[in-house]
Amino acid sequence: MNVTYFPLVIIILGGLLYQFSQKSITKGLNAYFVIIIAYLTGIVLCVLCQWIYPAEGSLTDAFRKSNWAVYGIGVGALLVEIGFLLAYRQGWQISMTSMLVNMVISLVLVPVGLLLYKEKLSGWNALGIAFYFAGLILISKK
Repeated sequence: MNVTYFPLVIIILGGLLYQFSQKSITKGLNAYFVIIIAYLTGIVLCVLCQWIYPAEGSLTDAFRKSNWAVYGIGVGALLVEIGFLLAYRQGWQISMTSMLVNMVISLVLVPVGLLLYKEKLSGWNALGIAFYFAGLILISKK
């Protein structure tokens, strides 16, 4: 496998496990306790897997060097976790929920990428975005 695509494979596998797991959480569990347990699992795995990308400094150094974005990841992750959990508990379908929210996120990030990060769009990209809008409309229909 081309190593260029390896991170994408990790994301896809993680996303699939994430969605299956979210949809399978027992309804009686407190949503915030679920997230606490999930994050503790993630922390333990990060500690165990640290040898893959060894740290250049200490955890204390990392806290000192962190900016708002590191904490933004935490807040964003919590919102995503709680949002999916509540959506699935309200009966949203696993087959459409992730696709719908990821399409909307992607469409919002297009102007962000253009304005804040000076990214460029080709004609093919613009055509793809038009199809994305069409897909979003079709997916939203019952």
